[in-house]
Amino acid sequence: MARSKKACLIFFDEIDAIGGARLNIRTDIPAINMLRSPKHSNSEADLNKLDPENFTMRKRKHGDEFTDAFNEFAKEMMGTLNNWKMEFEEKITEANKTVSSVIQRDLAKLTETTMTLKEEIKNVRKEYGEMKSSINKLNAKQKETSDEIVSLQKSAQFNSDQLDGISVKVEGLSQDVKKANLLDAQVKDLKHQNKVLKLEMNNNDQRDRILNLEILGIPEQPNENLATIIWTLLKKVDDNISSDEIERAHRVTPKLKVQGRPRIIVAKLKSRLQKDTIISKVRKLKLTTEDIGFNGQPKVIFINEQLTQFNKQLLKKCKDTAKNKKYQFVWSKNGIIRMRKNETSPSIIIRDEEDLLNLQ
Repeated sequence: MARSKKACLIFFDEIDAIGGARLNIRTDIPAINMLRSPKHSNSEADLNKLDPENFTMRKRKHGDEFTDAFNEFAKEMMGTLNNWKMEFEEKITEANKTVSSVIQRDLAKLTETTMTLKEEIKNVRKEYGEMKSSINKLNAKQKETSDEIVSLQKSAQFNSDQLDGISVKVEGLSQDVKKANLLDAQVKDLKHQNKVLKLEMNNNDQRDRILNLEILGIPEQPNENLATIIWTLLKKVDDNISSDEIERAHRVTPKLKVQGRPRIIVAKLKSRLQKDTIISKVRKLKLTTEDIGFNGQPKVIFINEQLTQFNKQLLKKCKDTAKNKKYQFVWSKNGIIRMRKNETSPSIIIRDEEDLLNLQ
């Protein structure tokens, strides 16, 4: 190769500047490999800008034909390299646009992701604050629970000590319960005996009244002759009765006297048969004070057999029970109270309230 700095080195630097390694031009072309100049040259890159006067013409050993061919090849190479350069610049521009678009799109996604992350971080911080508050509350609650456990342990110990004392008391109470059960049995037995005695006393009292009639509604008069009044009344019921059938008659003052209401008259007959006859017939009649010669507004007179106070209260309760349990008949005869559900059912004797409770 020639050693001339003015011609050959400048030509080689141009090739280096345009088609060297910086432009990634293929270097496997033999002609170019032959013409590559060393790096770090100070020659002008564009050959068109060089002054022809500065070129030194020198004949080569191969002759002018080689020189012309080489120059022609150099021109073609320069045109090809310029075309490559323009194509490369266009591709670089298009790549820059594509990269810019991708970067902007990715930047938008990154911004959106960043905002989402910020929101999530904010939520995490909020949840962390809530968790921290909950943990503080749990710690406080745990402390309270620990204090309560200590208090419960003390209470348990106290209760255990109390239980020991209670066990002793329970043992004593067990003995007392046995005694109480024994006493309860005795009380029940006494109640039963008392009930039997009361019924027996009531039966005795009622037996004493077996001949008595109880008359309500006859007005009281001064110096009245009750025997005559009662005989006149009973004659309205049974014309065959004589004045001798009436053993005695008197008025009875009630425990609670009602103003304006006359006292009850109790008349004792000599015959139970006569008393039953009067009771049977009077139910079919409606006697008034006018029937026995009393002036003024007539008032109804009632005639019943005389009952003990116990039987009177029991008869009232029987009537109340009959309404609730739909019993049609309630009556007393010779001091015995009976009830009947209907006309075909049997009669039931009622001796005390317990019999009422057993009614169906």
